[in-house]
Amino acid sequence: MFCNQCGTQTPDNYKFCPACGTMMLHNEVISDTEIQKTENPLNIQEREIIPLSDDVVNEKRDTWKYRCTYIQGHSLYKKWLNGVLNFNRERKQSNITFHSDNKDIKIIMPLVSLVEMDVITLTQGFFKREQEMIKIQYTDEQGKTQMPIFQITEEKIEDVFNHYKLLKNELLEPVVHSIVTRDGVKSVLIDMLSPLMHQNEATLWSQNEVNEKSKNRFDISKTVTNYRVFVYDHLNDVMLSSSFLSDIDDVVVVNRHVRSESKGASYIVGGYGNNMFGGVMPSHSSSDSNAVGDVVFMRNGKPDVMIGDIPDPDGVAAMIKSVMRELYPRNQL
Repeated sequence: MFCNQCGTQTPDNYKFCPACGTMMLHNEVISDTEIQKTENPLNIQEREIIPLSDDVVNEKRDTWKYRCTYIQGHSLYKKWLNGVLNFNRERKQSNITFHSDNKDIKIIMPLVSLVEMDVITLTQGFFKREQEMIKIQYTDEQGKTQMPIFQITEEKIEDVFNHYKLLKNELLEPVVHSIVTRDGVKSVLIDMLSPLMHQNEATLWSQNEVNEKSKNRFDISKTVTNYRVFVYDHLNDVMLSSSFLSDIDDVVVVNRHVRSESKGASYIVGGYGNNMFGGVMPSHSSSDSNAVGDVVFMRNGKPDVMIGDIPDPDGVAAMIKSVMRELYPRNQL
């Protein structure tokens, strides 16, 4: 049989082309599971896993804070207390804490011991007005179930729940990602919720939308690296979407149009060598073209991540596909 990538004639029992490293399809789709089971050089158990970088391990994330009143539900505290509900984002040590204004009371609710958060309705005050409140059920250090209830401004309740969901997501373990390249398979530990660069990760393309109130920080960053594509919300310190480049089937451009004025964004483009762990030399770039559009990363035939409203979208898509063909030869782009 012949290699679909370079045309080299290859024995039927070869799973990879000896010339370019492309996976031989043998008239069937070979799954990632089958790849991992393949002998030579794909035995993941025998390969060293590149760890998280120190920057990612020591990354500090913003604490979300809400003014509230503790109402009832904790066995140690009976009276109402005004204070602050803090969502502390410290990975496996993440927790929700209540601090009373007088600093005498502190309720610590580790996220790993939280059972659920719910909205309940209680009748309060002389006029018996019904109010929505937050109830948090968790298990304390003594193994006892506690269900403290907090009164929070009603328009903030949805924000509290959204931040609770994000906090739960941040409990996810970093992923050991195996990347098939012409140089063999590399295993890298990656935290898909972090915008920081990991070991041997480098930026291929990035666009940052400048904060209108503070020119020294960004609202949104859209980034493509040699490992992944992601969109990060710096204003709320949250990963909006992310995906591994090796999982992407295709990169397409949609919604092309012409923009007559600048949107207040900067971007960089990196050049890349032949090796997956080669260097990237970022440089600030601009284009004379006013053409803009959305670059969509397709996975399993469906849109997975979109980096929208970017300059020269066709050039960006062509550059990314070229790099992907080099780094991930089994992706037939």
